[in-house]
Amino acid sequence: MLKRLISVILILCMMCSLFCACGEEEEINAIFPINADPECLDPQIAENDSAKLIVYNCMEGLVRVDADGAVKPGVAESWSVSSDGLTYTFKIRDDSCWQMLKTHKNVLGEDYESAFSTKVTAADCAFGIERALRPETKAENAYLLFPIKNAQKFNAGEVKRNNLGIEVVNDSTLIIHLERACPDLLRILAEPMCMPCDEEFFNATGAKYGLELKYTLCNGPYYVGRWVDDGSLTLYRNEQYSGYKPIKTNAVYLYVNSDEKQYISKFNQGDYNAMKVSPENISLVNANDDIITLSSSNDVYGFVFNCEDSVLSDINIRKALLAATDISAMYHEDSGLTPAKGIVPDTCKWGEDNYRDVAGKVSLPEYSPQKASEFFKDGLEALETTNINISIICEKEFRTAVIRLIQKWEKAFGLAITVSVDTLETDELNSSVKKGEYQIALTKLSAKDGNTLSFLNTFTSDNAMNFAKYQSEDYDGIINSCKTKFAGNDLVKKYRSAEQMLVNEGVFYPVYSAENHAYVTEDLEGVFGLPGFTCFDFAVWGDGNEN
Repeated sequence: MLKRLISVILILCMMCSLFCACGEEEEINAIFPINADPECLDPQIAENDSAKLIVYNCMEGLVRVDADGAVKPGVAESWSVSSDGLTYTFKIRDDSCWQMLKTHKNVLGEDYESAFSTKVTAADCAFGIERALRPETKAENAYLLFPIKNAQKFNAGEVKRNNLGIEVVNDSTLIIHLERACPDLLRILAEPMCMPCDEEFFNATGAKYGLELKYTLCNGPYYVGRWVDDGSLTLYRNEQYSGYKPIKTNAVYLYVNSDEKQYISKFNQGDYNAMKVSPENISLVNANDDIITLSSSNDVYGFVFNCEDSVLSDINIRKALLAATDISAMYHEDSGLTPAKGIVPDTCKWGEDNYRDVAGKVSLPEYSPQKASEFFKDGLEALETTNINISIICEKEFRTAVIRLIQKWEKAFGLAITVSVDTLETDELNSSVKKGEYQIALTKLSAKDGNTLSFLNTFTSDNAMNFAKYQSEDYDGIINSCKTKFAGNDLVKKYRSAEQMLVNEGVFYPVYSAENHAYVTEDLEGVFGLPGFTCFDFAVWGDGNEN
């Protein structure tokens, strides 16, 4: 009898536990590989992808961008724009606050909890933008903020901060005055460099802002709660966050792992539940009904020409090769590849629209063996030679298409040209291009932030990412005018002319448009990545109403 009673009690306890568990919300954690230690989490100078990912999740600017690319409220609960597009007025939420850590007493003093105001104000938002524009900050994309009144002059050290077109009316009202209309402004304000910065805390760090855990200050959906020497970090849900929507994700665990094949294996085993995968490694993913595939048309494959090469430095040789290019030779009905519409990837925006839809398709040089022969003759004369050798590097999957193209060139130029093709692994090809150790490479270009101007800026003469080694005062002039002068439809026309120049002068010849892929497990449904998946928003949002 006693044993039967004990059994009944145990069964009742188990049932009670089961029902209690059913009432609890399942804990959701994200586990994600990052390619490098972030090194510094100062939002205004976050440089590598790891740093930007952390800043994007742990900080919140005036606005944020959702999974559909739409601008949503951030620290600002609402905003209005003047009819001429030159004045933006932001209403700051009263309940946006900084997440305090015990380690902050080492920065702010023992009485930090009572002495430091945790409220995020309009002044914090203004100071963050100001820091991005300070010449000593050297923010990578500070020029994107040049439409702000006197921003370019401030960045050049020509005017003081009180001349900058950023007006703090009170704690809850911020006004930004522009010199020229900028449809991309709201999207730019969602970038890491525009995140708010508390001036008191910044000054207290003694030039160490963002270098260690105690020198970080977060106001976003998460905060950095763990940062160890091996580069692994843990982001914890910010229970004080009261922004866009409630957050269900409890924590984000980040581990340094740049070996893509290895982390795909770990994902397949369940050690990671989110990752970005290169096109060449998609077949390694054990996709099933429990895995959600994310895609982004953020790559453009094409031929990049090394403009510093002894042969290809001659523009007539490059133009000859373009005129002898029958682009149809690069396509095959079974390839599954989509012809590129231009150099700028499809994910790049212009205000609320896709830039590509607004600007239209870029024109490729006409296939003309006769013109090719004329350009080639002029090029050989300038090089004082009768024949040239050209080497093309590409990935294995493109070899057959490249050989078909080479046959067209050999038909046009005969014995005066010798062309070879070398297939390389993706990492090796990328390394060769970055080092400038190539003549022509069939490679891909990607947009890191979805901004058309920052993408086109990579081809300017002094840009470290200009792997074509292209030097053109005319091109530099177009891009500089985009940064400092033009607005509206005139700006789109300038972007379009810059793209066309890169094609016409044989710098980059676009061939294919391709997608990036990322994978998450079904418990992370709602997690999304920015263009190219260089940055993820790990917040699994609840069903709360938007502000």
